[in-house]
Amino acid sequence: AWLPLCLPAPCSFSRRMQSLESSDEGSEDDSSEEQELSKLRCKRGIMIAVAGVCGILLLPFLTIGFWLICGLIAGSPGDADYKHSFEAMAPMRSMTLEQLETEMPMIVGTAPLPTQLRGVFWLGDQGKSSALCSFGGPNKDKVESGGKECSSGKIGSDRKYCIRVSGDRVWSLRSNILSFVYAVNDIRYVFTFDSAENPKYATIQNFCDMRGWLPGYDVFFFAKLFDMVLMESHDTFKNSVVWKRTSVMPFFNSTYELVQVMDEYGVKIEPAWSAFMKYQRNIAGNSLYYRMYDE
Repeated sequence: AWLPLCLPAPCSFSRRMQSLESSDEGSEDDSSEEQELSKLRCKRGIMIAVAGVCGILLLPFLTIGFWLICGLIAGSPGDADYKHSFEAMAPMRSMTLEQLETEMPMIVGTAPLPTQLRGVFWLGDQGKSSALCSFGGPNKDKVESGGKECSSGKIGSDRKYCIRVSGDRVWSLRSNILSFVYAVNDIRYVFTFDSAENPKYATIQNFCDMRGWLPGYDVFFFAKLFDMVLMESHDTFKNSVVWKRTSVMPFFNSTYELVQVMDEYGVKIEPAWSAFMKYQRNIAGNSLYYRMYDE
């Protein structure tokens, strides 16, 4: 609120300086006017610096506000059955890679999920963002006001499946800061498959509501399409199910692979598991973050 008060000041200083500079031409020997002019220059510099600091401090908030406004204008895609709030959000946990070698915190996907969605998957090339995810369920997340559960463990008759990114034991991240961003927005992904029994393609829509504080909005309003296609084979990960994820943006497309690193029996799949662990160590060090309720 005080930023606008900072901005007009340099203008008044400029007018005063011009007046002084004009009179200074006629009386160059007047030391008092020179001193006053010097003081005004100093004050103007201070006011400009303060205005700059104000702008820098406010920029993140203005950016977030602009992002949310655009998302709200874009509306909330996805099925109405998944536009609901949850009773709670599981606490954040962390584990080391040494612990991960002996204990899988994600729910391992099993039947009645189709074989293409069972086990645990590595979200490749995500930097310090997402690491592992699972279509497994059911978990302990409960909806607050009706609607279909996320991570139910089976594709519905409508061929849809919902995953809550900040849900109980279904998603992990490499950054605790990013986990906070996901939690604030409470992002859910709704997958619509081409088949409930033998899926080979899915479109993906997101839904956010800032944990019930805002109407539904599209946090990825700038994207034209999120989808994934089942790959018939993979040159490197021959023993894994691999989905190719594509995000269609206004001026470019980005892709990565969703690689099965653990099967439905909890057995690590090579070479995918070792590739994931190597990537994890190189990119994010020794920590993995996920959410899980107390026992």
